[in-house]
Amino acid sequence: MAMAYKSQSGGNRYNQKANTWTHKKAGEYKAKMAVTFGDPDVEGDDICIWNDGEGKSTKTFIKDEGIAHAFPMDHTDFVYSVMPVPEWAPKDGVSTVAPETVEALAKVSGSIIIDGLKGEVTARCGMMIKNGVTLGFVEDFVAGKVKGDPKEEYSRRIKANEIPKWWLDLMRERHMV
Repeated sequence: MAMAYKSQSGGNRYNQKANTWTHKKAGEYKAKMAVTFGDPDVEGDDICIWNDGEGKSTKTFIKDEGIAHAFPMDHTDFVYSVMPVPEWAPKDGVSTVAPETVEALAKVSGSIIIDGLKGEVTARCGMMIKNGVTLGFVEDFVAGKVKGDPKEEYSRRIKANEIPKWWLDLMRERHMV
């Protein structure tokens, strides 16, 4: 089930709790997510999980962390979006993701996380819209639609916030860098 926009007055509770997280950017973003998506399905001291996502994404979570990342621009990662990749569905408990695919995507970005036993990809960034761009890129890569140098194409898409048609941009980040 895809996330729906759920503006709630309960966001103040998360604004206050955001201040308790070690990583300020992640805590502030968590508060914005709670206002947009409502209360998380799971909440721990250092993680919040929503068991749905935007468009084809099936789960969204944020962690009290700040992973420095310099490609394609300096930023910090802390929010995750998970999407099933039907072409990667495991068979008889064995991953069907070709090692060449894992290697190629790893060369594109360390924020593309492949789970072959679940047949899923997870995008990690500091903004959900960038996760949407990443998931759309992986979808196109798997379908053979990425032409030229994949790393350059990914960089171009990230910088332009080129989201797939199915990404809803509920955080309203389309025009942010």
